[in-house]
Amino acid sequence: MSDASLPELPFTSVKFRRSYEMDPVDALLERIAYALKHNAGIELQALHNTLLTIELPTTKWREGYLMKEVDAHLDEEHRRIGQALGIQPASPASLSDFPLADVFRKYQQD
Repeated sequence: MSDASLPELPFTSVKFRRSYEMDPVDALLERIAYALKHNAGIELQALHNTLLTIELPTTKWREGYLMKEVDAHLDEEHRRIGQALGIQPASPASLSDFPLADVFRKYQQD
């Protein structure tokens, strides 16, 4: 997957605060970029499903990515993958009722 390059992502890095470990986030985003670039159907379907339930590892003492920014970005990637698969997006009202970021909100509490 080395030919998929990650764009510079504007995630804020924080320390001494609960955040997502950087390496797993970077690896997931590289996997997403590769699958989208190569239109890898099976991988896209797997990622589409994974993004609904994934629990990324967190850290508090080491540098990590601000959780709300990563969650928002993963929401957008989930929509992009759905579009690539031809999945009709839900209506805006239902998306606002169940955004992916809310799934992770319970893990943000210390």
